[in-house]
Amino acid sequence: MANFGLTPEGFKPKRLADLLADLNADLAKVKDPETGEYLDPAIDPLIAQLSAILMPGLAECWEAATDAANQFDPLKAQGACLAGLVQLNGILKFPGTFTRVMLLLHGTGTLAAGQQIGNDNATVVFITDNDVVFVEGSATVEATCSKTGAIEPESGTITNILTPSDQWNTAQNIATLIVGTEPETDEQLRTRQQIETSNTSYRQVESIQAAVTNIKGVIFCKVFQNASATDIDAHTLPPKTVCALVEGGQDLDVANAIFKRSPIGLGYYGATTLYLNDSQGFDYPISFQRPIPVIVTVIIDISVVDTSFPSDGKEQIAAAIVAYAQYKGGSNGIPPAHNVILSRLYTPINSIPGHQINSVLLSRDHAAPTAANVAISWNEAAQFIGSLNYFATDDSTLCADVALAWIVNAPSSSINISIT
Repeated sequence: MANFGLTPEGFKPKRLADLLADLNADLAKVKDPETGEYLDPAIDPLIAQLSAILMPGLAECWEAATDAANQFDPLKAQGACLAGLVQLNGILKFPGTFTRVMLLLHGTGTLAAGQQIGNDNATVVFITDNDVVFVEGSATVEATCSKTGAIEPESGTITNILTPSDQWNTAQNIATLIVGTEPETDEQLRTRQQIETSNTSYRQVESIQAAVTNIKGVIFCKVFQNASATDIDAHTLPPKTVCALVEGGQDLDVANAIFKRSPIGLGYYGATTLYLNDSQGFDYPISFQRPIPVIVTVIIDISVVDTSFPSDGKEQIAAAIVAYAQYKGGSNGIPPAHNVILSRLYTPINSIPGHQINSVLLSRDHAAPTAANVAISWNEAAQFIGSLNYFATDDSTLCADVALAWIVNAPSSSINISIT
């Protein structure tokens, strides 16, 4: 018979099926003193009903015992037990973050902060962050979603005014500033705990990379080092410097992570610099690099081949390219410092039915488009702009850079599709 409970291999709980089997085996041993007959749980409906009532509760007790036995194992603990356990490693579970959008409002006078606007059925609600003063009947204001999660509304879909007043009469979202995130799952927390506790300080570059990667909101980090004492390296790093290329996270958190793990004698390189104090009160300039956005233009020529091609097929193709190529962390999208491979864009284009691709051309920096890959430097990140979806990133600095690039240089979409 299998051993249950705390065994040398760990805690082995009884399942509901095991409990029912044990109960039926015990009941089958019960003998009627008058007739000499034994109970047959398999055919006695009263016994079957009684077992079905009692055993699920006992199974829950075994599940609770399993949770208690696993609460000190980060690979098995769940929920609050896991969140509390990893605090022994100085790790806190990431809560979800909120999506923020830019709204275009029309009205008169002054509109106080805290106004609510949502989609048609009010399942997604945004709250304005600041007071608004209308100038010539219009104004823009940032608004934050009322709930956490990866909520990314299409432009022009947040128009339902939920707190009506005389000060405003129409509103719509015109850009996504920051896409929110779901609360960290148990599996994600386990993975992060294993990464952070397994990275030692044998190599300082990897120690910096591990520390920055585990900062809330960071979706990419790569650390470069120029160990030469005299020469500038291929990445333009000065001698004896370290440069962390980081997307996401707050500047102060990133700078602190670098400062706490950097070796003596090396400087820091990058366009973002913060001054931090050590325990003796001395100031140190801590620099790192945010990816420089590169607007990638995609020019596509297609032919419609059957009626399955949707009426808004061009818009769907543009949205599919943005969703496929725009990097938001993990294994999806084109990470910073990675080239844009032309042939890979055929995948999102072909996800829309009813057409054939005649040609795909790419360019960067408004150069002449060619049927070739787009080279992205070590400190850059490719950006794809869909119609009225100017930018979406957790990095407010990068967000502002992309917005400026759009205003100064780019059309309302960097994805141009023609049907021939």
